[in-house]
Amino acid sequence: MKITEDMVTVFNQTLENLNCSFRLKFESGMCGNGQCKVVPSNDMFIHSSIINLTEEFYKVLEDFFSKRDIELSYNNDGSIFWSKDGWKDIVEKMQ
Repeated sequence: MKITEDMVTVFNQTLENLNCSFRLKFESGMCGNGQCKVVPSNDMFIHSSIINLTEEFYKVLEDFFSKRDIELSYNNDGSIFWSKDGWKDIVEKMQ
């Protein structure tokens, strides 16, 4: 299953309720497997940033998406992630 923009909206509401200074930004990926970036909640005066997340955050993130049958894959620093099996949904639609 792939990550949807609606899922990210729900997760971002959780982050907002916890007064987090960051959120997830959903981007439609190539071939339809979207990805998420961790970005500041308000980047009005920010040109670029590096957000080093805690293990606790990744546990909350993994729990949220695993309840939706989504296993995550990450880039090398963990700031971008996508559904490991999201490509399967796309291939199945093409067949």
